[in-house]
Amino acid sequence: MDTQAKPPAGRYVIYNRVLSPNGEKLALTYPGYQREALTLTPLHHGANQIWILNDWDATKSSLTPETARNTQVGWGSGNVPIVLPPGNYVWTLASSAGGYIIQDGGKTVYWNAGEAVANTKVSIGGDNGLQARWIFERV
Repeated sequence: MDTQAKPPAGRYVIYNRVLSPNGEKLALTYPGYQREALTLTPLHHGANQIWILNDWDATKSSLTPETARNTQVGWGSGNVPIVLPPGNYVWTLASSAGGYIIQDGGKTVYWNAGEAVANTKVSIGGDNGLQARWIFERV
């Protein structure tokens, strides 16, 4: 894969490359409140799992929950992605073996699924292989 390619702007469900212990795809889920960590829940294509990807430049994009269009995903305390009022929060997206990576603008850390179990918080940290790889499915 081209390591510079990122998904085009649009509406997506985003799920982790690693399945849960029960074999479920675990999708990024907006918890419904700002300043709360994004969680991973079994993929169901509900409104709280739909994300709007907006281009910032050739490598960076912003993410907005479908159900809270006047917000953006930013970096929260505790090293977790959270939904915040808009503030030019952008993430570097690139394809890699196993799926897309989501990193900060400086490309120093990755979004991770941790133990890849339902209802866990997404974390921001080092590259832990497939748990830091994401599938973007257009909706």
